[in-house]
Amino acid sequence: MTELHTERPERRDVKDRIYYTRAYRRLPRPPALNVVAVIVLAVVLIALVFLFRSELSYVVAWFGWKTALLVGADAKLVSTEFMWTSIYCVDSLAVYPTWTYAFISSLVCGVLLIVLPLIKKIPAPASYWFFYLILVQFVSSLFFLFFASYFPYTIFDYTSLYIKVELVMWMVIPVIVPMAVIVYPANFFHKFLLVTGTLLYSIVLGAMRMGILIMILEYGTIMFMAFAFFILGALLDFVYITGFFSLFMSRLAHDISGRKQIWRWLY
Repeated sequence: MTELHTERPERRDVKDRIYYTRAYRRLPRPPALNVVAVIVLAVVLIALVFLFRSELSYVVAWFGWKTALLVGADAKLVSTEFMWTSIYCVDSLAVYPTWTYAFISSLVCGVLLIVLPLIKKIPAPASYWFFYLILVQFVSSLFFLFFASYFPYTIFDYTSLYIKVELVMWMVIPVIVPMAVIVYPANFFHKFLLVTGTLLYSIVLGAMRMGILIMILEYGTIMFMAFAFFILGALLDFVYITGFFSLFMSRLAHDISGRKQIWRWLY
């Protein structure tokens, strides 16, 4: 009877298959010069917005004024005081909704508020957003249905508030965006593109949005003022700020994934 001989399997080094762990690790600190450059960039952008706040408000108001003239509104550019200077906004006669218009709007919004939660095919985040959007218009419609004569705001009040909020936002963006990215190991050029790109996008969008809002208030009447403020107003700015930051972080994560040695041990 022959003996069976079993060979011991050859020992192989499989360390190349071990994934790098992120436990007890941290990213390195960015170079001091990188940090200083980002801080200087933030200060310069804030100073530019503050120095040209009157001119920036004129650009935004001009878009709103031209749009108002295109839709047939009797609008004009007016000035008001803000941040120790004169800023510009739009003034025109407010178009009030009829009782029938307010009733139809409240009826449609009420039905949608009941039906929307029953539609299961809509993803939950989108369903919540649509519910919030419809709820704002529903409350506004009810107000104009019963208390239209007590509505305290004019087109001037709305456009001046909008431009003031935008000016403050343009001074906040060079603060919050650099604070969010200053600690990450990205080169200064990418951080410069993110900060300045977000600010320029906000200025262009703010001017274009002013024209859209004026059009909504003219065709939809001031019953849509709450919708314009809470849905298309300053809260919308945080959407693209978060979007640009997420794009920056995804690109940075992809870059770091190819340089696993960048991680440092925590002791």
